Amino acid sequence: MFSEASLKSARNLSKSSRISRVNDLSLWLDATSDKAFEKEKDDNSIISIWKDTNPRSSAQIATNSSISSLYPTYILSEINGLPVANFKKSSNNCMTISSQSFFNNSEDFTLYLIFSPNTLDD
Repeated sequence: MFSEASLKSARNLSKSSRISRVNDLSLWLDATSDKAFEKEKDDNSIISIWKDTNPRSSAQIATNSSISSLYPTYILSEINGLPVANFKKSSNNCMTISSQSFFNNSEDFTLYLIFSPNTLDD
């Protein structure tokens, strides 16, 4: 019950945050969002597609591997009891952005990442 309240609170904070009002927001990936995945994720389920929660976008991030064991996994309660996308330490364990408009060599971009590393060795 406590974890449900924390998740609901995190979702409300995300929806009402200033992030959604950033004019040139290119990509917003939020593992707590109920719109981030095609359906509600179970603990330790694989993430093959992650949807951009930017209200002005419909981008999707897809895994770049055909081997499901290399997909990132959805962990229901990880950082302060909230869900996360867990990427294993592997060169094949990543996701790719289908829209090339996100990366533009002529402009800088800022990445804001909330993460909890298992180790800081690389």
